[in-house]
Amino acid sequence: MTSAGNRRLKRVEGALYPSEAMALWLHEAKEEHRSLRDLVERYKAEPAEAWPLFELTRQAEAAARGRLKSQAAALERVSGQRTDFLDRGERDAVRDVATLFYLFVEVNGRFMAEERALYLLVALLFAEYRQWVRDGELPERDEPLDRQLTSALGELYAWDDAVAALTERYFQGVNPLMPEVEESLDWIAEQAEQLAERFNEHLEFESKARKASRKRKPALPKPIDLGALREGAQLTAQAHANLLVDMARAEACEMMGERQRALTFAGRHVR
Repeated sequence: MTSAGNRRLKRVEGALYPSEAMALWLHEAKEEHRSLRDLVERYKAEPAEAWPLFELTRQAEAAARGRLKSQAAALERVSGQRTDFLDRGERDAVRDVATLFYLFVEVNGRFMAEERALYLLVALLFAEYRQWVRDGELPERDEPLDRQLTSALGELYAWDDAVAALTERYFQGVNPLMPEVEESLDWIAEQAEQLAERFNEHLEFESKARKASRKRKPALPKPIDLGALREGAQLTAQAHANLLVDMARAEACEMMGERQRALTFAGRHVR
């Protein structure tokens, strides 16, 4: 790109609103790095000023000042008001973009913390399903196979819906999960759905076999309704999204020195 092109690009980037700046950075970060670990490694040798949060907040502050200058002109003759207006606008923009950056970190970090447990749970349920097919009897557990599978799918659907909501509302349509994490969520959910479909198919087979043999056996569970599970996960998804957003807001407020405001956001989820 020519020097003139670079200057034009800088001017465009310098006029972006916080959500636009964050979406642009996120899109570029996902193209260059597959995981949060790779992203952190990229900046390890860099000075603190080069880290994304510092760069994004500097950009947001400068863009806000540029946008607000014309509005502040009307306050030129009012002592102190123009400066206060600009300072408040810059501070709001910095807090907003910091919230978005912390939200990006939160959603990746929290799913990564649950990822292994979800993976192992689905693997265990596959093993129980195979035992059912082999032995002809549902494994005896404290929680039946169908209930465990329903619970796992509900959690996965809640994560999927929460990420989709955050994508549209806060990141201009860019999925905030890093590629490895995004692919992992999709893969685990796909495996769980396939298991539910096999469960339903074998349930139908068992039901027909029982009718043909007329042997009395314990009642079979009901088929798993994936559509109903998806719909029922919406409330949990909203709770996930609200928690992630409020924790990100709390961290951004803490960064700004607004301790009481940070405690208010965090306190919404303390019981």
